[in-house]
Amino acid sequence: MLVPYFSYGILIMFLFFAYTPTMPYVVNTIKNLLYGGMILRGAYGVFWFITVLLVTQLLFGFLSRFSKTIQVIIIVSLYVLAHIHSMGSYAKVAVPGNIDVVMLTLTYYSLGFYGKEILKNAS
Repeated sequence: MLVPYFSYGILIMFLFFAYTPTMPYVVNTIKNLLYGGMILRGAYGVFWFITVLLVTQLLFGFLSRFSKTIQVIIIVSLYVLAHIHSMGSYAKVAVPGNIDVVMLTLTYYSLGFYGKEILKNAS
């Protein structure tokens, strides 16, 4: 997922902003792509999704090694922590890759994963 992330980021940099390919602009754009998250603006604004999805999938894969009870406890705890985090003043801090959002997306990712099994059995 990181290959398309950087490939499209650099492609957008050269396609949409080809009229200003100054070295500081290129360096700043690459630095922003490396950091990711909330500092990405404009044409790069939706790129946060790729890093969040990647980390969500990796974390869910890691959690799947544990029993479902442990998984549910961890996922619910992260969901509550995500809401507590979003209410604090530190929620405005740009976390690299928007990794703090993973605490929330993990819940919805797992609901989709477990809901798939329930829907299969119901039909």
